Parts: sequence; structure tokens; C-alpha cells
Amino acid sequence: MPVGVCLLTVGEVISAVKISLARQKNQIYNYGDNMAITSDRAAFQEAAFADWSNRMGRRVETGELSVPPQIEVKFDRLTWGRGAERGSDVKPGDRLISDFVKLADATSNGPFLKFARRYGVFFAEELPDETQSSNWLVLGDKRWQVLSGRARLTKQWEPVEFWRELSRYVRAILRVAAESKRLPPRLGDREDWRVLGLEPPPEIDLAEMAIHFVVAYLVHIGGVGLILNSYCSNGQGMTWKFKIGYHGGLLGAIALQLALLIRGAENLYTCTGCGLPYLRAGKRPGRGQNNYCDACGLQRARRDADRRRKDKLIEARRLHAEGAAPEEIAKRLNVRSVASVRRWLKKGKSNVKKARTR
Repeated sequence: MPVGVCLLTVGEVISAVKISLARQKNQIYNYGDNMAITSDRAAFQEAAFADWSNRMGRRVETGELSVPPQIEVKFDRLTWGRGAERGSDVKPGDRLISDFVKLADATSNGPFLKFARRYGVFFAEELPDETQSSNWLVLGDKRWQVLSGRARLTKQWEPVEFWRELSRYVRAILRVAAESKRLPPRLGDREDWRVLGLEPPPEIDLAEMAIHFVVAYLVHIGGVGLILNSYCSNGQGMTWKFKIGYHGGLLGAIALQLALLIRGAENLYTCTGCGLPYLRAGKRPGRGQNNYCDACGLQRARRDADRRRKDKLIEARRLHAEGAAPEEIAKRLNVRSVASVRRWLKKGKSNVKKARTR
């Protein structure tokens, strides 16, 4: 469905997802160990969610995740040291999503501990039915909230149950999204929709919109946002650099990777034309190569290319007037063809002759 057809605001999208999840909160479906993991891999690879080695992450310039110290498993809980103790900071790897989805079928607590020690924890807690919260997630028959800010300082444990249910939730999103990308597109399995707390929509367009709403809500409660870092570089003045921040911690990192996967984007880029970050699908630009968002597009690219060509032409004539040979000018201006430089200089001479005869 074209983006312009959807006229809902962000607030309406979030409200719609919350209502849908709340209505289906009593519908529970437990996956067993008999799920066909190999068929999932094939479907995810066919949809371009995973590569040949089943890596499902997308590299993107991001902030870091904070891993608490002394993470252990006690009974059915993940525990860690107090917030005042020093932990470690890590960048999400390109196996973040694929490793997390595997936890859905884990039969022991060991895999959860291994993942937590590598990427950190969610700082999640269960919400009683009567508790009011603006950011909550329904998993199975329970409501959960991911803490942020100072609330994390006193948090020292969370149930493994939350991890297992969230892993099933993320896997269900990928399964449904992968089915919608097949030829012909399919709605996906009814049980996967039930894991998401929804019934299968009657049409593919509605299914894709529903997945968009679910992922958008995860991005929202995961606190994904832009961070502008500035620093001085060797006396060259202040340099600004965009990064993606995970204010919601691990949930934000997973939500962003989901959004990139389903969108089909390899990375986030900054548009040469408007200077804003954008999702880029398909071939990545070469090092130092200009790149443009859909809004700026080919028209802006051609205009910039014409401007760069004219700037080089003017500079070539200036250098030639100072006695530089065409070969030297081509080298200094990084022009591959010396013949192009000669054409620029020849064109300049004809313009000078015309100006003298007037």
C-alpha cells in the first residue's frame, strides 16, 4: 500500500496497536520444540531477512548497549549487580536478531544467560492489570513494561519468561513479514498472528500495515532516536555526526534491527541533498560517493553533478591560465579523462574569442 494512503498519526498508530493487543491478551499459544527451524531460515533467507549464513542483523552506526555486571541465572530469573557497579558497553552485532530468535526454542536457561552477558538485559517488569502505563507490551497473557532512566538503578532481576515470550513475538513478526514478501504474497500462519495478539487480516495490504504498526510500536517503546554527537578534529573545526541511540536499551536495538530488516534497508544514510538520515534499500553507496533519499531523488543528484562539473571546469581554466598542463589539471582535480579537461579548455578559448569580436 502506498505510504500516502495511510493518514493515521503516530499517536493513532500506537493507540490502535495497544487496543488490538489488549483485546487479544487472553489468547495464548505456546510453541513447542517441534518447530521447524530450518524452514524458518529458508523463509527468512528468501525474504532477504537473513544471508546465506543466517545472519539477520543490519550494520548501522549506533550508540552502545550497557551490559550490567555479574549477570547470573537464579531459578527462572536473570539477575545482575547493582546500578552503581561498573558494567561494560557493547555495540549490537550483526547476529543480534538471529541469536535472539533462537531463544524461542531454548529448553534451558543457559542460552538466555549467554545472550544477556553479551548484549545486556531489558530491565523489564510485569505490570498488574490495574497499573496504568503509557508504554506496555502484551506477551502471552501478561503485560510488561521496560524501565528506563533512573528506574533502572534499583532493578536487579527480570523473569526468563519475558525473554522467551519476546523472542517468540519477534520470531512471529519475521515469519508473517516473510510470508508477505513471497510470490505470490501470503498472510502467514494464524498461530503466528495469535502470538502477536491479533487475528489474520483479510488482505495482504492490511497484513503489511498491521506488521508496520507492531514494529512501529516496538520502536516507540524501545526509545529509538537520533543522537547528534559533535567533536573537534585536528583543528578543522567542529564535526557533527548522527548516531542511533537506544534510550530503551536492548529492546530498542532489537526494534531497530526489525525495522531495517522488514524495510529491506541495509543501513541508515545521510542524504547528500537535504542532510537528513534516511533508510536506503538496495545497493549501498561507495565510499565518498554522494547518495540521495527518495524525496531528493535523481533530480537533485543531476543538479549537484552539474554544479560539480561546472566548478571543476572553472578551476581547470584557472589552473591553465597559471600555466598548468591538461595532464596536471586532470590529476589535481581527480578527473579520469585528460580529454575532458582539453574539451573544457578548448570551450573556454572559443568563448574568449567570441567576447573579443563583440
